This record gives sequence, structure tokens and C-alpha cells, in this order.
Amino acid sequence: MYKNRYDDNHTKRNNICGRKVARLRIEKGWSQRELAEKLQTIGHDVGKNQISQLELGSRFVNDIELKALSEIFHVSVGELLNEDIYMMENEKLAFVADVEADKL
Repeated sequence: MYKNRYDDNHTKRNNICGRKVARLRIEKGWSQRELAEKLQTIGHDVGKNQISQLELGSRFVNDIELKALSEIFHVSVGELLNEDIYMMENEKLAFVADVEADKL
């Protein structure tokens, strides 16, 4: 996982899969340590702290880790990415609606 060099606001907008990983992990009833152990089992050197940083948005995943997470959670890579993109699109639409309402 790569350390994020951006400020917190930039991270929240651009760490697309962190919240999704947290949600999926919690749905499975796994701790961060258990998820890290599952990644280690398939050859990824990831610890509990890195999972925490990913979920909090201070670390990104690389493409290989993203693929491994998709396999562990039995979801597509696209599913790990699309939820937040959809949410960002909804936020953008809500912003445009607010701007349009202010014009009236």
C-alpha cells in the first residue's frame, strides 16, 4: 500500500475503496487484523495498521492489492471502486441542484 501525500480533503475524495473495504470487512465480521492475515495468506505483506490506514484514507492500494481484496471479498474490482464514484456523482448532482436553486 502506498502512503498518501495529499491533505485530508484530497484523500477523502480520492481514496475510492477505503470506505468500501471497511464496510465489506465489517459485514463479514472480520477485524482489521483478520483481513490483514487473509491478505498475508495469499502473499501480500499487509498488516493491521495498513488496513486501518486504508480505511481511514491515509493509504492507497496498488492494483495487485486491489485485485487481492476483490478476491477475498468475492466482489469485482469495479465493485470496490464504483460505490464511491456513484456517491461522488450524487454529491456533484446535489451541488448542481443547490447552485441552480440559488439562481432562482
